[in-house]
Amino acid sequence: MTWIFWSILTTILWAIQSVSTYYFTNKQKYNATAVNTFSHLFGTILIIIFIIVNKDRKKILSDLHKIYTKVPFIMLCSSIFMMFGNILLYMAYSIIPSNINAGLATGISELSIILSTFLAYMFLKSKISATQGGGILICFFSLWVATVGTTIVKKTKKERKKAVGEDSDTSKDDIKQQEKPIEYNYKWFTYSILSALFYSLGMFTTNLLTKKIKNINTVSISFLVPFIQLVIGVLLFLLLQSKDISKELEKAEYGLDNYVRDTKKLFSEKKNILNGLINGIGEAGGMIGLVKAYSTAANGGIVDAITGGYAVLQAPLLKLIFDVPLDKNVLFGLVGQVIGSILLLK
Repeated sequence: MTWIFWSILTTILWAIQSVSTYYFTNKQKYNATAVNTFSHLFGTILIIIFIIVNKDRKKILSDLHKIYTKVPFIMLCSSIFMMFGNILLYMAYSIIPSNINAGLATGISELSIILSTFLAYMFLKSKISATQGGGILICFFSLWVATVGTTIVKKTKKERKKAVGEDSDTSKDDIKQQEKPIEYNYKWFTYSILSALFYSLGMFTTNLLTKKIKNINTVSISFLVPFIQLVIGVLLFLLLQSKDISKELEKAEYGLDNYVRDTKKLFSEKKNILNGLINGIGEAGGMIGLVKAYSTAANGGIVDAITGGYAVLQAPLLKLIFDVPLDKNVLFGLVGQVIGSILLLK
């Protein structure tokens, strides 16, 4: 049962990483893309160390060469899709209201497993069984329980009743101002959905890569995904040194506002370095634990379902550390998503 230990360890580490990212983006208000570049530096360094001390390093290096020579475009697409998934989720963290637990955004992004299953069905001729169909229904129902059925709907109804109730003397201008935060609440939801879409594309292209190169050591992929994102982040930093280009991209709202400034601040403050190291350990340690779990588990799909449910742990950690509200319905919904994912991956 070694795979259970590694799966649980990965879940814990990814939950810690997500809490660290929430701190950077929501509490410190750092740019989401800058945080992604910053955290992937530490993650990449730790995975390199793991490869150096790994007894299978020759196989890993050989697989890295195969990826470079046979499927570089697929690997690049996978990394870019995962990068967009990360950044959109981090953007959701950055604007999610204080009365909503960011574990919901993570839970929504985990719908990527459903989308990637459909993509595999359509393009890789994978079959969807009745059990998997049931898992999809449970995932969607759990999402409704965790999100729509609790925070958004109740908050919207309560605030609008207060604003336009029969006994209210509130002017029309005041009503608009009170309803503005309600519209704002949906933006994080949109980012989370888009994050799920890009994560699913990343998972699909990674799946395609493993079909092209048989028996590939997954550590090679675990290294390239953060490494390529880091390289893109560095190139963006150099590109945005030009004030003209920087202004144009910021106007277009590509998630690059204050990218250069925030990247410099992240590297200049000691507390950020420590938190970045924690973030990198969470990501890299989670990746390493995932590989270990895959190597000892009979069914890798169950490993994915368990580790993908790290939002179940993230939500109470956010409550404990930042006193973010945590409704019972949210926790039940997130647990339901894990159950649905287990059925989906069978």
